[in-house]
Amino acid sequence: MESISIIIILGILLSEILKRNQNNKTPFWLKINEFLGIDLRALAIFRICLGLTIIYDLVIRLKDLTEHYTDMGVMPRTVIENTFPYNAFPYIYMITGDSIGTAILFSINILLTILLILGLYTRFITPLVWYFILSLHYRNLLVCFGGDLFLHTLLFWGMFLPLGDKWSIDSLLIKDESKQNDSKQIVSFATAAYIFQIVILYVISTEFKYSQEWRKEGTAIYSALTYDLYLRPFGKFLLDLHLDNIFKYLTFYVYWLERAGLFLLFSPFHTNLIRLILILLYVSMHIGISLCMNVGFFGIVSIVAMIPLLPGLYIDKIYEKFKTQLEEIKTKYIYPYSNLIKVRFGGQAKELDTVPLELKNILIFLVLIYT
Repeated sequence: MESISIIIILGILLSEILKRNQNNKTPFWLKINEFLGIDLRALAIFRICLGLTIIYDLVIRLKDLTEHYTDMGVMPRTVIENTFPYNAFPYIYMITGDSIGTAILFSINILLTILLILGLYTRFITPLVWYFILSLHYRNLLVCFGGDLFLHTLLFWGMFLPLGDKWSIDSLLIKDESKQNDSKQIVSFATAAYIFQIVILYVISTEFKYSQEWRKEGTAIYSALTYDLYLRPFGKFLLDLHLDNIFKYLTFYVYWLERAGLFLLFSPFHTNLIRLILILLYVSMHIGISLCMNVGFFGIVSIVAMIPLLPGLYIDKIYEKFKTQLEEIKTKYIYPYSNLIKVRFGGQAKELDTVPLELKNILIFLVLIYT
C-alpha cells in the first residue's frame, strides 16, 4: 500500500511538472514534450479502433457464451469461488450464471463500447468498459491469453487519457468556446506511462526469449511454424519453400526489434520520422506473424496499441491531403446533427463535466487501490 501511495504521489507531481512546462519553448522541454506527448487526434483514432476491437472480441465470445461464461459450462461460478477466491468479487460477470443474464451483461458491455467509440461521456464510459472487460476476462481465465491482458491494460491507461477531446460527441457538446481544447497534443503522467508501458512490454517479452533458438541459432520462427496447431496457409506456403536462412535472419530481426527498437522512440534526432518508421516496422511484424500463425487476439491489439504513438506531424500531412473530403464529410454528416446533439445531451454533459480531470484521475486511482 505504501509503495502504491508513493507511485501515485510521484505520478501526480510528474503530471503537474509536465503540465506546467507543456508550453515551455526551451529546447530541453520541447524535446521532452516531443518524447512524452501524444497527439489528441491519434488518441481519437485509438479510441475508435480500440472500441471496434472490443466489439469484435465480444461478438466472437458470444458464440460460446453458454459453454464459457455460465454455470452450465466448463467454468461454473462455484469452481471460481473455490479455486480463485480473489476473483469471486466484485466482478460483475459473477452476479449471474444463466445464459439470459450473461447475454444481458454482454449486451450492456457492447452498448458501453459503442458509447466509447462515439465519444459520449468518454471520461465516465472508459472506466466502465475497462471494468466490464476485466470482469469478463476473470470470469473464465482458461480462455484468456496475452492479447486479452494487453487489451484491459490499454483500457486502464485510457482512463487517464483524454480519449474524447477530439472527433467525439463530447467535443461537440462543449458550448463554451473558451473551454474547447484547441491544442493538438497532450503531455502528462498518463501519456508518459502509456509510452513506457509499450516499451516495457516488448523489452520484457524478449526476456522470455532466452533460448538458443532466439539468441544464437536463429531457428525460433522456423520451429514455431512447425506446430501444425497454430500454422496458417501462408505460413505453410513459406515453410514449403525451405527458406532456412530467411527464417534465421527474421528471428534475429524480431528479437532485436522487440528488445531495442522502441528505445529509438526517444531518438534526439529526427524523432518524428524515426517514430513513424518504428510504428510501421512493428505493425508489419505483427501482420506478418498473424498471417503465418494463429496468435489469436494479440496481433490486433498490438497494432491498435501503436496508434497513440503516431506523430502529429504526419497526421497533419494526411489531413491536408484529404482536407476537401474531410470538410465535405463534416458539412454533410456532422454539422447538421451537432446542434441536435447539443440540445439532447448538452445540459447533462455540462453537469457531468464539472469534476476537474486531475481529481477524476485521483479518484480512479483510489478506487483501484481499494479494490
